[in-house]
Amino acid sequence: MTSLSEFDDSQREVLGDMQKAHANKRLIPFVGAGFSKNITGYPGWNEFVKQLGENISCDLSALFKNNNLEACEYFIYKKGGDDFKKGKKELLKIINKMVLDNRRNAAKNDEWALHDKFVGKFEYIYTTNWDNTLEQAVPNPRKKVVSFFRRSHLSNPNQYDNDFIQLIKLHGNYEGIKAESLIACQKDYNQRIIEDNPFDIKFKNDLLHNNFFFIGYNFGDPNILLMIDLIQQITQGIPQKKSVNLFWISIEPFDDERVYLLKKSMQIRPYHLLTAYQQNTLDQLKKQLKQKCDKCVVKKKTGAHDAILFDLCKNCSEPEISNFKETKRQFIKKRTEAFLDEF
Repeated sequence: MTSLSEFDDSQREVLGDMQKAHANKRLIPFVGAGFSKNITGYPGWNEFVKQLGENISCDLSALFKNNNLEACEYFIYKKGGDDFKKGKKELLKIINKMVLDNRRNAAKNDEWALHDKFVGKFEYIYTTNWDNTLEQAVPNPRKKVVSFFRRSHLSNPNQYDNDFIQLIKLHGNYEGIKAESLIACQKDYNQRIIEDNPFDIKFKNDLLHNNFFFIGYNFGDPNILLMIDLIQQITQGIPQKKSVNLFWISIEPFDDERVYLLKKSMQIRPYHLLTAYQQNTLDQLKKQLKQKCDKCVVKKKTGAHDAILFDLCKNCSEPEISNFKETKRQFIKKRTEAFLDEF
């Protein structure tokens, strides 16, 4: 079991290595759907699949036991019948509507503050997101975000100077592409893995030469995991001082089993948004709740520290669930902002 002092030492070391890589312009962020959730109206992967299920009047999460790729593929076939491309077009329509319904405007500027700060820290960003939340960011210093999501976009990336922020969209975009180019379901992933896709080639090349940190990402993408594993096998013989690092900005407790697995199996170095003090409070509250409810929401103020949040139990009412989700979203947003202030 890791002690809190060891946790603090580890946090400082990981943050220091990220700061050095950033100072040397060798730190590239990789953004997942969890980061878009900082803006009201944008769902995470699980919530998006729930919305798809509502569209076809079934609980896709329950049917496919949270296998979102299979659930998404089922939706495509239900909407398109024998015509897979038709089903993909229906999926793209839903994504497009989600983006259009949540466009940035003056009344929502505060919602975008974290995106503005994030994009302003980097000149080069990867994402698997289809939305345009990063493109709508207004960074300081003010730069234009240019997106790469078609193969033709990669023909001359060097045409953009330091006044541009380059956004590599590995899985497509909500508009401007053929529906079949969107990477959204198991069939898409299988095809992507067996083909020589230029975006994957570019990503593997950048993995060889740069440090990456993953934010709003849960490592459930088989294509990304395969490429990371491939690069790590290729670079096994490189001395540690010259090797690159993969960092993960995690909202999980430091003793979480999946954190342990990713550290061991993928050599991914987590940086936790929860402080050591919050981790300790969380651990104490878990012990107190053991006899009552392992999964109920708990909000506890600890001096100047933020609330510690647990997941909800199934007995909670819908208003409590909605309120909890919003409180948790704001909590994670605040901790993410504190992390970005370190750069």
